[in-house]
Amino acid sequence: MAPVKAKFKANELVTCVEPFVTSGLGGAPFPVRYKARFRADHPVVKLCPDFFVSADAGDDEIARRRADIYQASEAQIPPRPIAAPPPPLQARDAVLRRDGQGRWTPADDPRIKDDPGAYVPVLTKALQPEQALVAQQTIKYMGEDGQPTRTIFAGQWVSRDDPAVLDHPHVWGLPDIDGREAA
Repeated sequence: MAPVKAKFKANELVTCVEPFVTSGLGGAPFPVRYKARFRADHPVVKLCPDFFVSADAGDDEIARRRADIYQASEAQIPPRPIAAPPPPLQARDAVLRRDGQGRWTPADDPRIKDDPGAYVPVLTKALQPEQALVAQQTIKYMGEDGQPTRTIFAGQWVSRDDPAVLDHPHVWGLPDIDGREAA
């Protein structure tokens, strides 16, 4: 709300309600102190009439005019735009690096195209998040020839019915689904 432009008679005495400095008069900056008195035809009063009230105004009118000045100056400052945070990465849209650290990477990250064999999906398409458990560490099943036959990486989600859950019950935790822990 902009203050109402005060209208004074040319020979009327006015009082400054808020100290300010103006460069609008030409030359050096012109400071005006609180309760400074001028005639209404003074150039500074004509330039900045919102900062003045009649010299016989009471404290209430001075306080109202000051409040109007503060409110007008706040209204002129536009609020800083706040960007909405990106939505959290969902398990279906994430992959894990096979290094076993369990950090999620968005499935559309360009690094994955460079080395697709280095990543595994966090959650397979057939598995519902509510029926999943998350591996707290990497589990490797070895064949009789000593080669790994199956690897479940730390952070990867598997079904609660998966045989690995029964084989290693201490390795699993509940996944975080949409910002809440699954029950």
